[in-house]
Amino acid sequence: KKPKAIDYYAVTILVLTLLSGAAYGCELVGEDYIDIMGKRIRSTPVNPIHQYAGKMIGACLSNFIQGLVMVLFTNYILDVNWGSSLLPIIGFTFLASMFATAMGAMFCILFGDINRAGALTNLLVPIFSFIAGGYIKIDFGNIKYLSPSQWAHTAFFNTIYDGDKNLVLMSVLMLFGGTLILSTISIIAARRRSI
Repeated sequence: KKPKAIDYYAVTILVLTLLSGAAYGCELVGEDYIDIMGKRIRSTPVNPIHQYAGKMIGACLSNFIQGLVMVLFTNYILDVNWGSSLLPIIGFTFLASMFATAMGAMFCILFGDINRAGALTNLLVPIFSFIAGGYIKIDFGNIKYLSPSQWAHTAFFNTIYDGDKNLVLMSVLMLFGGTLILSTISIIAARRRSI
């Protein structure tokens, strides 16, 4: 039950693409908090949580659809092994896209600059992927568990190849918890910025 090269890289490139979607979160949230339109919106009685949620949903869906197309294309055209059921794979794809979008949004709101936040996400995403073995299979020991790419890889591979379900659950909780933490930081920072 070992992945072929195409199976392994289909997962790692999917995760890399989804985490690169942090740029969506950065750009869309930046429009509402940094650009001129954002200053106008903040002068209205719009709730920052509703404003943040709307932008996050749009960015997350854009990222998710891109990942979904990759999964379906590689499954039906390239005959990549995604396991016996695509449903959990699609769920992990959505979860990883939520995490990436929340990460990009948080950097943008904290820095108050789309370009600096985008540069940081463009720097971190390849580092996360490298540490998790996304380019070449290297074991960095426990350091790899600091990478959200590793969390996603663990969820995907253990589901596809009937691995440890506890590792899958732990990885899902890490991605979901990370998304909640990043979103909470973003909302608090957005509220302070609007005061």
